[in-house]
Amino acid sequence: MKHAVLPDPAGFEPVLATPAAQGAEAPRRPRLLWRAARAGARLYRRETHLRAAAPGFDAGRGPKAVIAKLEELEQACEARRRAHAPEYSVRRHVLLLSALLAERAAPA
Repeated sequence: MKHAVLPDPAGFEPVLATPAAQGAEAPRRPRLLWRAARAGARLYRRETHLRAAAPGFDAGRGPKAVIAKLEELEQACEARRRAHAPEYSVRRHVLLLSALLAERAAPA
C-alpha cells in the first residue's frame, strides 16, 4: 500500500503541528485516507462533526485546544491502524482527519 506524506495544500497546515512533531518528519498516512479526509474537510460543519469527532469535548475552549485534542485523538487512531487493532475504525479516522484539516483552515 502506498503512503503519502500529508502535503501542505493552500490554507492547510501539516496535520501535526505540536512542538514535538515540528522537528520530526511529516506524518505518513495512506493516500486513500488522505483523499477521503480532504473531501470530508470540504463538507465539515463544526457544530455537528466536532461533536462526533470528540464526544464530550467543550468546543468553546478555543481553536488551539480543539486542534490539540483532535491531534491527540488522530494519533491514537493512527496507532490502532498501524497495530491492526480490531477496534480501529476507518470512518472515525477519516472523521478525525477531516475535522483536523477543517479546524486548521478555519480563521482564528
